[in-house]
Amino acid sequence: MIPAAFNTHEINLQTNEVVISVMRKHWFILFLSVMPFFILFILPFIVMAFIPSAGISSVAIATIVFFIAGWMLVMLMIIFTIWTVYYLDIWVVTNQRIMDIEQKSLFNREIKTLRMDTVQDVQVDVVGIFETFLKYGTLRVQTAGTGGTDAKIIGIPDPSLERDIIIAQTHLIHNAPTTP
Repeated sequence: MIPAAFNTHEINLQTNEVVISVMRKHWFILFLSVMPFFILFILPFIVMAFIPSAGISSVAIATIVFFIAGWMLVMLMIIFTIWTVYYLDIWVVTNQRIMDIEQKSLFNREIKTLRMDTVQDVQVDVVGIFETFLKYGTLRVQTAGTGGTDAKIIGIPDPSLERDIIIAQTHLIHNAPTTP
């Protein structure tokens, strides 16, 4: 469950803490986010195919090419920003805690840490035809004392497996023998 590209040395692990699982959003979430901007990226080519260039001066053509290049550059920057936010938005499950690292934008990151011994409920929501067939969904973790959902990750692959991992870890912690 730990991707090969994930470097566990970048996370400050506590004593005897081991990374069990690293979750990222499903690839289809990235696809849905990028697709409108990709269409806008190729739109100038489609428009230019239907506009005859006969009778247009070379200055007008150069101006059009300049604005098309600027348009495409902006669309590429948006696409790479979406990918960066997608790539840096992760959940890390260890044997002692759950870390929700949510990349809100390029320079805005929110990190939540939930102790595994306070986890009370783990829910999985798989709603819709795409989520059912592509096997992704939303995972919600609720801890003691807050009265609400403390953390959720939308669009993770195989959320039931991740729920089972978290529940197994909470059972191990709650059933561990205490040392006097």
